[in-house]
Amino acid sequence: HGFWEIICNIQGCGTAFIDGCEYPFCEGTIFCVPPGIRHRKSAAGGFRDACLFLREFAPVDTRPIATFEDDSRQTFENLLLTAYEIQVRDEPNAKAIINSLGDALYQLLVGWSSRGRQPVDPVDDFLDLLMQNISNDRFDLTEAIRKTSYSESYFRKIFKDYTGYAPLDYLHHLRIETAKRQLQQYHGIVSIKSIALACGYCDPYYFSRVFKKHEGISPQGYVDKLGRVDFQQMFDEQGNDDERSDIRARLSNR
Repeated sequence: HGFWEIICNIQGCGTAFIDGCEYPFCEGTIFCVPPGIRHRKSAAGGFRDACLFLREFAPVDTRPIATFEDDSRQTFENLLLTAYEIQVRDEPNAKAIINSLGDALYQLLVGWSSRGRQPVDPVDDFLDLLMQNISNDRFDLTEAIRKTSYSESYFRKIFKDYTGYAPLDYLHHLRIETAKRQLQQYHGIVSIKSIALACGYCDPYYFSRVFKKHEGISPQGYVDKLGRVDFQQMFDEQGNDDERSDIRARLSNR
């Protein structure tokens, strides 16, 4: 399918077969599977998992298949199941609530990915600086580079070697990804101009040009095409239909 699939294993241990590679899983294992990648799971004692399907998802790290482990409080699982329940019950403002929960899930993955990354000074510090200035329309990127302990040309080189982006392109990437999440969450409530300003673009026309360059569509066109976030529960393929129905009922009334 053409969606990112975020899979959180709830019960059972076994092996996931993703794009020709094998990955062990147990309770709390999370997989981030890109669109178009074939995958399946197998467990001798069966398994249960919950899946989040996303049209838009910025990869949280450079691994082909990013894997994570939920924390001891099962924060990721609880947020994911809460979002599923809200969709099933068709709660008032369900779309805005689900998008907010989706953003929280994404930030959890980003945080876990950052903790696992080996620091590369001074690039890591500079990445933190860019994150802190996403909404600052007066942020002077060139001046910030000059304040590092390296020459401007050399720093730009090591930054691109580490991230795959030039510094300005990376800043635009951060801002546009933030804008996309805000457009998903607040369209119809907050104006595109206000979202542009919140993402560091004081000129909405410039924001529109940058957005279209990165996404191939204008911010308004993106809003018009926004689809509902799709959630689906995935269950043990070895169970019969009655077992699947029982599991689905228990999860949806959690």
